[in-house]
Amino acid sequence: GTEWLKQEIGLKRVVEQDGSIVDVEATPGSRCSLFSCEVGLSMTINIDWFGITDNRPHSAGAVYISFNNLHRAVRYLTQNVHLAMVIPGPKEPSLEQLNHCLEPMCTELHTIYKGLAMRIYGFRLPRQVHGCVLCENSDIPATRKLTGAAGHSHKKHPCNYCVILLTDLDTDTAYDIENFRLRSDEEQLRHANNSNIARTEVARKAILDEHGVRYSVMNEVPGWMPIRRYLLDSSGWSTFESTVNSITWPSGIGRLPTNVSSFCLTSLRRFITICPQLGDDHSLPKADQWRRLSSILPVVLWVCWKDQRGRIKKVAPSVPANAKTQPKFKRNLPAIYNLVLYLSVAERILASKAISINDVDRGQRYLQLYCQGLHKIGAHQTINNHLAMHYSLVFRRFGPAYATWLFGFERFNGVLEKVNLNGHSGGEMEYSLAREWVEKHRLYELAISLPADATDKERKLVQRIAKVKGEDRGTLRTQIAEFSSIGTIIPPNQKMKFADLRSIPHANIYQLLLAFLRNHLVDDDIVDDLTVKRGATVFAASQSTQLLSHLIKDGIRFGCSTATRTQADQYASVNFQGYRAPCRIIYHFAIHLGQRPPIYCSAIQRVLSDDSIPLMPWALYTTDLQIDTVYAGQIGPVEIISALQLASAVAIIPFEATVLGNRTALWAIQSFDRVCDMF
Repeated sequence: GTEWLKQEIGLKRVVEQDGSIVDVEATPGSRCSLFSCEVGLSMTINIDWFGITDNRPHSAGAVYISFNNLHRAVRYLTQNVHLAMVIPGPKEPSLEQLNHCLEPMCTELHTIYKGLAMRIYGFRLPRQVHGCVLCENSDIPATRKLTGAAGHSHKKHPCNYCVILLTDLDTDTAYDIENFRLRSDEEQLRHANNSNIARTEVARKAILDEHGVRYSVMNEVPGWMPIRRYLLDSSGWSTFESTVNSITWPSGIGRLPTNVSSFCLTSLRRFITICPQLGDDHSLPKADQWRRLSSILPVVLWVCWKDQRGRIKKVAPSVPANAKTQPKFKRNLPAIYNLVLYLSVAERILASKAISINDVDRGQRYLQLYCQGLHKIGAHQTINNHLAMHYSLVFRRFGPAYATWLFGFERFNGVLEKVNLNGHSGGEMEYSLAREWVEKHRLYELAISLPADATDKERKLVQRIAKVKGEDRGTLRTQIAEFSSIGTIIPPNQKMKFADLRSIPHANIYQLLLAFLRNHLVDDDIVDDLTVKRGATVFAASQSTQLLSHLIKDGIRFGCSTATRTQADQYASVNFQGYRAPCRIIYHFAIHLGQRPPIYCSAIQRVLSDDSIPLMPWALYTTDLQIDTVYAGQIGPVEIISALQLASAVAIIPFEATVLGNRTALWAIQSFDRVCDMF
C-alpha cells in the first residue's frame, strides 16, 4: 500500500507554539526513507485482552509486534513475533493506566527509531538497525483505547475516520462515501496534546466530547498517526438444517463450527451486521467461520426460500409465537436475498489474496449497496457497517485484507491461554506467560544454532522440546502452508511402488498418459513399451509411474476418488485455457522418465452441466462468487492434466431443481480461491 513507502526516519516530534504537533528533522539532512537504511524494520503493533483463568474472571493483555519485512508465510510464526509486554489484570486498564504500561515500549520504539547496532545473521560485524511503526492492527475496542480515540458507542464520535453521529448509523448519511468529512491526523494530535496538558478530568472529558480524542503515549513516537496508521479489522429451519449439514467441505478449509446448522442459525439472526456485535459473548463464530458461511449463504438461502418455480418467495414465513422479539424491519425475502448476494460478493472480492484497485472499488461498492439496502428495509445497523465504508481507503494504504487480518495475532492469545498457571494474582500469572513466550524463542534459537559438534541425541532432544513448545494448528497453519509453497507440488511422504497402468480399473489410462507426455514433452520422442525405436524415450506401463494418494499444491491438499483416506478432497476446481471447471479427481501420478525430475499429473473427469439447467439467482455474480451449477454425480470422460492446473478446493452443496419439467438433483460447487490467471 501507499503507507509502505511513506515510512521515514531521522525525525523528531515537536509541539509548535500554536499547539500543533509536527515531525521535523532531528538534525539537518537527517530525514530519509526507512528502506534507504542498511537494515530498516517495518513493524505492526497489536494489542488485545483475553481470559487466563477458568474459575474466576481474570483478563490479561498482550502487546505483539510483527515485522512486515518478513514474507507473509513466516511473519506470524511465534518465533518471529515479539511479545513486547503482558499487561496484568484482573481487569482491562483505563487509558491512563495503559499509557503507563506502554511507556517502556515507547521508549524502546524511540531507541530503535534512532538506530542501534545489532548482530545480524550473515554479517561478521554488528549493523545499524532502524525501525518504524507502519500501523496498529487490533480489534476496534483495543484500537480505540491504544490510539486514545472515543469508543465505538460514543454518541458524537463513533467513527475515528470521519465525522458522524451514532444516530446517523440508521440513515443514508453513514453510507454516503463520497460526502464523508474525514478527520485529520494533525487535528487529532493537537487535541490529544491539549488533553494531556489539561489540569482537570472535567477539561479532558470536554475535549473528548467535543473532538473524540484523548492523549495516548503512542503520540510521542515520531511518524505515528492515530488515523492514517490505523487498520480496520476486515469477517424454513428443517430445510435449512438439512441443506447446511449436507455440504461436502474440503479438508483444508480451516475451522468449521462443531454444530454447523446451529452455527448458521445463530449467524442468520445476526446477518444484518457485517461481523458480530462488539461486546457479545465469546461463543460467537470466529472471523474465518463467518467468511465460510457468507460464501455458501446465496445457495443455502435460495434452497430454503424458493417456491416451486425456483423463485424467492415474496411472503416471509410467520414469526413464531414464542419469539422473544418481533422483527422491526421489512421482511421482504427477495430484497433480503439481494442483500445477502451483495455481502457475499463483497467478501469474495475483498478477502482475495491479491486484489487490484478496481476490485477494491467494486467490493466497496457492493458493501455500500448492502448497507444502503439495510436502511431501505428498516434494519438497525451498527458501527461495524459504517466502518466498512472506509475499507477502500485502508486497502489503498496497506494492501489486501489477506496480508493484514487478525488471525495471526488472535492465535497468539490462544497460545498464551493454554499455558499452565498457578492462579496466583499480583502479576505472577502474567510473568509466567511472558516467560513461556521467551522460552519458545530461546528453544527455537537453540534448535537452529546448535554447534557443529552437537550429538544426534542432543539435536533430537532439542527438536522434540521445541516441537512440543511451538506446536501450532488451525487455520493459520493452513494459510502459512499456502504461502510457503506457492507454485510447488508436494507429493506424499511415504514411498510408493511403481504401478502397472494396464491393470488398474480404468483400462485406457496408459494411452491417455502417453498422449499427455507427448504433448507435455514436445521436444522428446516418447514411445510406448511395445515400440522399439532408437533414441526414443520409453514410457513403461509398469516401471515408470507411481500412484499417489494425494498431492499438495500451493498448500492445498487435493485427494482422489481411488484413495480411501483422501476422498473428502476428490473434487476440485481446475484451470483450463481461459476458464475454470469443477472436476472429480480419479488418480494422481508421479511419472519418472530417465534422469528427469518427476512429472506430476492427474486423471480427472469434469462434472457435467449444460444450458438446460435454469439460471440461478446468483448467475450474475458467478465470476466473483465462483459457484458452478452442475448435475449431481454426472461426470464426463477421463482426461489427463498437469497437476499445476489444480486450482482450488471446493465445497459441494446438493439441492433439487426443475430441469426440462423434471425434478433433478443438482450441485452448487463453491470454489474457495478467487485468485488465478483468469479471474
